[in-house]
Amino acid sequence: MKTLIKLALAALVSLPGWAAPPALPSVESRIVELCNEVRGQHGLGPLEVQVNLQVAAASHSARMWDGKFFGHNDPSQPGITLSKRLQSAGVSSLSSAENLFRCEGYATQQLAQSAVDSWLASPGHRANLLNPKFNRVGVSVCGTKGSYVFTHEFSSEAVSILSREVVRSADGGYLLRLRARVCRGPREGAILLDGKRVASWTAAEDGSFEVNTALVRLGMVQIGQTVAPRSWEIETEFPALSGAEQI
Repeated sequence: MKTLIKLALAALVSLPGWAAPPALPSVESRIVELCNEVRGQHGLGPLEVQVNLQVAAASHSARMWDGKFFGHNDPSQPGITLSKRLQSAGVSSLSSAENLFRCEGYATQQLAQSAVDSWLASPGHRANLLNPKFNRVGVSVCGTKGSYVFTHEFSSEAVSILSREVVRSADGGYLLRLRARVCRGPREGAILLDGKRVASWTAAEDGSFEVNTALVRLGMVQIGQTVAPRSWEIETEFPALSGAEQI
């Protein structure tokens, strides 16, 4: 049977009556397993499925299927980049990448291995899959009748946000309530608003910490991990929005 394979990658990432077919969770899970097996062979830590990345991957696979295109950008919305798509899904990591795959003519049980083999055979896709910085992943596969599209999202999650809320305060400003957990790196740091420190934090033994601090205005909130006095490495940020906002 004739087969068709197409790949696409990005680093940092419809027709009336059409709808995306059901996802294939067993194939998605197997892709994660195979990727982690390869990473283990290279002395790298495993990728852990992250719900926001999974949402972003599922959305893009469905968009490609419904719009009948293949690529990191929807031709009907060229300004919606990978970083914007991930931010819309609630991904807070600044380091991310995306591998795509499309095939025709494969049986369902062949899909996971075919995708991973093709990514490993492509230098750019391989670099994403074997990037030691990445520790989170989201995978989506959808298709039917032998035609499938795949989206594979990667990110580096140094601090996992458990919940966040921004509300108006009595003085006319805003209050940030944040619960988070350190996944790796320093266990103390600062909360910054548009690059200026507004609060400090220190994680407990299990890596968790909470912050309740005033924000004089809305803007981009960064979680910095201390690397030197008054110096922070920032891998996590999110926009402080007007009104009540919670995840």
